[in-house]
Amino acid sequence: VPAAGDWSQINITSTAAGQDINFVRLRYSTTGVYVNSTQGLQTIKNSDFNNNSSYAIVLDSATNVASINNILSNDLNANTYVIYISDTGGAQTDLNRTADNNISCGSSTANGLYVFQTSVVAVSMTTIENNYFKNCSTHIYFTNQTVAATATLTNVRHNLFEGGTTGIRHTALTG
Repeated sequence: VPAAGDWSQINITSTAAGQDINFVRLRYSTTGVYVNSTQGLQTIKNSDFNNNSSYAIVLDSATNVASINNILSNDLNANTYVIYISDTGGAQTDLNRTADNNISCGSSTANGLYVFQTSVVAVSMTTIENNYFKNCSTHIYFTNQTVAATATLTNVRHNLFEGGTTGIRHTALTG
C-alpha cells in the first residue's frame, strides 16, 4: 500500500534551464517538487500534489520562476507546507505569479503558502491572486529571520480562505 514519504522528490537543480511542470500527479513522496535553480523553472501548473509527507512544492533560491498556477493539493493528513518558498540557498527567490490554486491543507498545523527568508537575501513575489485556501493553520505566511530581509509583494487579491486559524500573517523573528 503506498504511503506518504515512500520516495524523496523531483529535484530541479541549477543545470535544469527553462523546465515546465505541467499536468503532473505527484503522490506519496516526502516533497513533490524541490527547485533550487538559478536557471529558472518556468511554470508549475495544472498539477496534483497529494499524500506527500512534508511539502508539495519547495522553491529554495529559485530565480525566474514565472508562475505556480492551477495546483490542486487536497491532502487529508500530509503536506506540512503546500508551497514553501525560501532563500536558504543564498540567492533571491523570484516568483512572478501564484494564482488559481486550490490548496486544502487538511491539517490544523499545515501552512498553505509559506515564505521564509533567512538573511538579507529577499524573496520577490509579484502577485498572489484567485487562490482558494482551505483548512490551513495559516493560509499565507511570511516570516523573516532578520528584519532586513523583506519580501517584495505587489498584489494580494481575490483569495478565498476557508477554515483555519489565520488568513495572512507576517512576522519578523529577530530585529
